[in-house]
Amino acid sequence: MSSLGAARYVLLETFRRSGVGVATPVWVVASGSDLLVTTRAESGKVKRIRYSGRVTLVECDIRGVVADGAVPIEGTAVVDTSAATRAELDALMEEKYGERFREMRAAASARPVAPVSVALRISI
Repeated sequence: MSSLGAARYVLLETFRRSGVGVATPVWVVASGSDLLVTTRAESGKVKRIRYSGRVTLVECDIRGVVADGAVPIEGTAVVDTSAATRAELDALMEEKYGERFREMRAAASARPVAPVSVALRISI
C-alpha cells in the first residue's frame, strides 16, 4: 500500500465530465489496502466520483501545496455510505487527527441542519 495513508494531507483530484481535474486538500486514513476520505454527501467530489471513479492523489500541505518530490498516484474511488465504513472512518480519523477532528464534527452538528457525510473509498 502507498504511504499516502500516513500523510497529514493529501491533494485529491477528481475529474469532471470534460476531463478537467479539480484538486482539493483532504484528510486521509488507511483502511487495509484502501484509503478513506470523508466529505459532504452533496459535495462536488461525490458528484465527480459517481461519474468517473478516476482520482489522483499526492501528499500536500493544508493549502494544497504539493510536497517536494511527491509523485501523484492514480487510483479509483467509490462513494461508500455503509454504516460500518462510516464508523470505521470516524474512529480512524479521530485516532489520527484527534482534537481537530472532534472540533470539526462538533461544529458540523451545531448547524441547524447538520451536513450528511459519506466516505470515499480509494483503491490504488
